[in-house]
Amino acid sequence: MKLKIDNKGTNSDENIIIELKKSNRPILIYGNANHAELVWEYLKSHEIVIEAFIVDCQYFNKNQYIKSVPVKNIEDYMPEIEKYNIVIGFCNVDRSKCLLNNMELLRTRFYLLWEPYVAYEWNREYIEENYDALESVYESLSDVHSKKIFNELINAKLNKSGRKMLELADGKQYFNELTFCVNSKEEVFVDCGAFDGDTVKQYASFTGGVYKKIFAFEPNLDNVAKLEENVKHLPNVKIVNKGTWKEKGELEFEEKGSASQIIKKGKVKIPVTTIDEVVGEEKVTFIKMDVEGSELESLEGAKMTIQKNMPKLAICCYHKKNDIINLYRFIKRFDSSDLKYQLYLRHHSNSAYETVLYAIPVKV
Repeated sequence: MKLKIDNKGTNSDENIIIELKKSNRPILIYGNANHAELVWEYLKSHEIVIEAFIVDCQYFNKNQYIKSVPVKNIEDYMPEIEKYNIVIGFCNVDRSKCLLNNMELLRTRFYLLWEPYVAYEWNREYIEENYDALESVYESLSDVHSKKIFNELINAKLNKSGRKMLELADGKQYFNELTFCVNSKEEVFVDCGAFDGDTVKQYASFTGGVYKKIFAFEPNLDNVAKLEENVKHLPNVKIVNKGTWKEKGELEFEEKGSASQIIKKGKVKIPVTTIDEVVGEEKVTFIKMDVEGSELESLEGAKMTIQKNMPKLAICCYHKKNDIINLYRFIKRFDSSDLKYQLYLRHHSNSAYETVLYAIPVKV
């Protein structure tokens, strides 16, 4: 594997913290959602105080606070913006690139942190112990861009710096040149982790509203209510108020909005089922999974569907330490003398979240 491990550079979290502490400028966090709160917690752990969260005009609500810190309109700061340091607190790729690449024009310093979003770490010991497995994944990737992303993902985790990952990232998650279908009228899309219907709507837009059927799995009742409302105008959408798993049953669950997940000790229990059980004889053509760490078990529950149909797969692989290795091994089991999966890696945020393993079937 042509893995180049870089030394920590000026953009590492460690150096950013040092620079923020040395600076006499007050600090703002740009954003007011979950990402911004994670950034605040990380800065607080390093004894860095922020003056405010700032948001664009359309997101500004008077008298809003996060962790006792006020949320302000960015317009109020623009006349003297050069007096502040600003830490990015959202995950949008394109906006992050614009801010970081145009700091001189924007008259202030913007900082991007990696550490607040890390679900797990790969240290050098882990890389050495799993080198052969990681090399197998690397060699299986089907284009140069995927291999660059894989290299930089390892370096980002080792060095706690996401700037190079950001350069390789794009915002076209799940629905892009890899998963595009010219004739989508026979497409059957399975959305595992449908949340409030955001990806169902994106898929419908991606196909121009031309598809055969959509299965939307979502176990969180609050999310399902929003999902039903948001997709009621779309035809042939079957909402399944269950989690996906390797077998039917009931599991403990933690409700955290878009990050709700199956855990060993949760506050509620949810019904789970298999993709095979629900889709039956439907000829599934595309499966997307973002199920907060249950991707492998969900794929195991789709073995018959995958073996029979060889659908396109877009599987999140950033929730658990061994996800990339285990998901790669599982997916390659379906290669045959007629069809095989070509694997691609894409990254879709400015942080450690939203790395997706794409498996695209091709004739041998």
